[in-house]
Amino acid sequence: MMKNLFRILATIILLYLILMIPVSSENPIRLTTTEQPFEWGSDTLWSKLETDFENLHSNPENISLTNLVNYQNQTDSLLQAVTKDEKGLLSPTADSLLISFFNYSILIPFQPSYTDSLIKRYKQIRIAIKEKQLLLPDDIVTKKSIYKLLFGTRAAMEEIILQLPQKSDALLIFDSGNEVNSGIDVHGLQIKSGDVLLSRGSASVSALIARASNFPGNFSHVALLHLDETNNEIKVIESHIEKGVAIADSNAYFKDKKQRILVLRKRSANDNLLPHKAATAMLETLSKQNIPYDFNMDYTDRSKMFCSEVASFAYSTQGIKLWSIPSGISHPGAVAWLNSFGVQYFSTQMPSDLEYDKEMKLVAEWFDRDLLWEDHVYNAAMDALYEQAKQGLKPEASYWLLPVARVLKGWSVIKNQLGYIGPIPEGMNASTALKNKWLTKNHEDLVESIKLSASEFTKTKGYLPPYWQLVKIANNHAETKFNGK
Repeated sequence: MMKNLFRILATIILLYLILMIPVSSENPIRLTTTEQPFEWGSDTLWSKLETDFENLHSNPENISLTNLVNYQNQTDSLLQAVTKDEKGLLSPTADSLLISFFNYSILIPFQPSYTDSLIKRYKQIRIAIKEKQLLLPDDIVTKKSIYKLLFGTRAAMEEIILQLPQKSDALLIFDSGNEVNSGIDVHGLQIKSGDVLLSRGSASVSALIARASNFPGNFSHVALLHLDETNNEIKVIESHIEKGVAIADSNAYFKDKKQRILVLRKRSANDNLLPHKAATAMLETLSKQNIPYDFNMDYTDRSKMFCSEVASFAYSTQGIKLWSIPSGISHPGAVAWLNSFGVQYFSTQMPSDLEYDKEMKLVAEWFDRDLLWEDHVYNAAMDALYEQAKQGLKPEASYWLLPVARVLKGWSVIKNQLGYIGPIPEGMNASTALKNKWLTKNHEDLVESIKLSASEFTKTKGYLPPYWQLVKIANNHAETKFNGK
């Protein structure tokens, strides 16, 4: 009896040791980019804005409604100047417009009745930027200008939304793309077939994706809408790490926790049905084959697709090229980490970059104030982790857990063959799954540390730390955690 137990135990230990043997999982980098990461180079401006805001908070008697109205009028005048000039978006006036909007924004928390006026100008600026984009060359210089204005105005408005005394949950912003024909009402918005939804999830990997591009953004996922007008059925087509390209109904999509959603729509074309045809072509392709998730992020390989490819493939069937300027990823930390998770193509199609594409116009965006705060903290934590990656930090796969992960991977393969989702996604190996676990654990730890420090900052200063302060806090915690400093 004891001899049999010993043999069983010895066999289990031997199998465990065999399963601990590491297998080389290097992912060759097959396509790089010459594009360099965008740099704001505006630390002095951020510092001045925060100093001004802190002074106003400490000395409310200095708050002047006249100053607010002056900045409001200045913003209007600069926007008019930018839109009158064919190449105004590429001129110094565009930078002045952004700075004026920043200066105008920081006064709103002290005059909250002007919040609607801020949002109104936010909308006007974004609509004008996308319209003027049509007159400019489709190149990296234009993209930088569009990015600075779109990302910058959103960042400014969100900082103010977070500082306001009243809560404005589920804020819905419309722009000129909200036509009333050929659509269906979803949460007050006329959704059309072929619309593209950019969203931001609440997982650590969502922050990894959103911040990886050379133009760090707010979104990590792309979905394509198909509307069947005979029965008003809305289908959401998207690619998930867990199961590849799949179809969901709109209720499931909107119920899923998202920190933000942006609706984009193809600009008007000679064929008004073109977006619908694109979405229909994607549905037909999916009906003929199973399309697994593309961890390589090779947008030219249609046998596998990551989320952005769903939209780009659909529109390519109608002769429309989205992401006319491919997204570049060249931050050393982002390249090293994404490569360790299987990415081999670093000239690709990142979700956030579609917002700056000439083919797409902005329709609406949803966000919730509490989730916005979480989004900012998540981003700051990931930015700090990427800086650590730049210094050599790498995601780790615990060899002690490798046998367990390999057993789970085997079970996942069986479930995948039967049409189910396993604990480890199809296309992801056991080692990568453990690295993902490492990322999630360290990102979540950093998020909690940032929230504690942010709470202390708020007690001391009387307001939430703005994003550039969150990044400083995150970097300090990351240095302590990984370097003992």
